[in-house]
Amino acid sequence: MKTAPKIALNKLIEYALANGPRRTRIIEDILRPKHYLLDTGYNDIERAFSMRLSSGGTSSANLLDLDLQLQHREARTDHEDSRILNALDMIERARTLDLSIFTALKIEPVNAKMPKLEVSGLAVSVNPSNFVSCARRGTKTRLVGIVKPYFSMTAPLTGKRSAERAALHGMMLHWYAETFLEHLGDVAPSMCFSIDVFAQKITSAPKAFKSRRRHIEACALEICDRWSVIEARLVEDEGTIHRRASR
Repeated sequence: MKTAPKIALNKLIEYALANGPRRTRIIEDILRPKHYLLDTGYNDIERAFSMRLSSGGTSSANLLDLDLQLQHREARTDHEDSRILNALDMIERARTLDLSIFTALKIEPVNAKMPKLEVSGLAVSVNPSNFVSCARRGTKTRLVGIVKPYFSMTAPLTGKRSAERAALHGMMLHWYAETFLEHLGDVAPSMCFSIDVFAQKITSAPKAFKSRRRHIEACALEICDRWSVIEARLVEDEGTIHRRASR
């Protein structure tokens, strides 16, 4: 059964920065996800961290509850034990991250399911964790934006080598906010925040974004063009494996 092209924000950025073989593997992993890619626990951490953000950094109760749950979870394999330890480390970093940059802003959790951003026919899951806003001096209009935590130990959003990854991440948040939040106020790059939880760094979207959007549009179109071809090959490969196993 054919599926519509889709991708998560972080994977789209990885695709935009990857070489040819890695780009193919990214599409393959979306179409046939590996089980070990699904059990990081970071989705639960993001939801708990969202509540800490909404409290202005004053309450970490949800993160502490999640920490206790993971501490009492029995690992059945060495791999699962490693995942739990990584999650506990990330929870501690999320709990201690300095959030003073948000002091003057109104922060609310995203409680409803948000729509995907369509880029050149590709459905991109952005899933911001929080809305942010503040009064705009001299006007009745508010400045608005979004927050998206980023969880990765191996591909940070900080450092010289990661500068473009951080810029693309912030640009995508700004693009998303412009698409879906303009009815709430003026969307500004400075109000769209990427939070690298592991690196303990918070950055806002770059002001220059037109060329980066064109690059992402080209990558999205490439994914759509290759999607059905790679999907058909994977189906054929699975059929071959099943036929050999049944002999």
